[in-house]
Amino acid sequence: MTQQSGPQTGSGLSTNVASALCYLIPFASIAFLLIAPYSQNPTVRFHALQSLLLGVMAIVISIVLSTLVSMVYYMMPLSWLFLSMVQNLVSLAFLGAFLFLAFRAFQGEMTEIPVVGEYARKYV
Repeated sequence: MTQQSGPQTGSGLSTNVASALCYLIPFASIAFLLIAPYSQNPTVRFHALQSLLLGVMAIVISIVLSTLVSMVYYMMPLSWLFLSMVQNLVSLAFLGAFLFLAFRAFQGEMTEIPVVGEYARKYV
């Protein structure tokens, strides 16, 4: 599905630029949900909510993996190395997902992540 790329309601940013910024700057998502011209745009709201939900999911998974790494470090001496590599790979995967979604949003595409995107779509 393609979205509009021109400015909306006399604002300075086009829809695709505002949508991409939601993924690149974490606080932009919150700002776009609160600032008037963007908060009424369903496309920007979708990307802002999806970005926030994905960020929360990344933080929760990072905390869980950090806890596992620290617990395993004391129980099994060499297993923590494997878990810390997994934690780094998961962090890189989230970074890649944010960059991919920002690129797709800038192109005007509404890419929906399976679980997170459904919630974002429901609340837009």
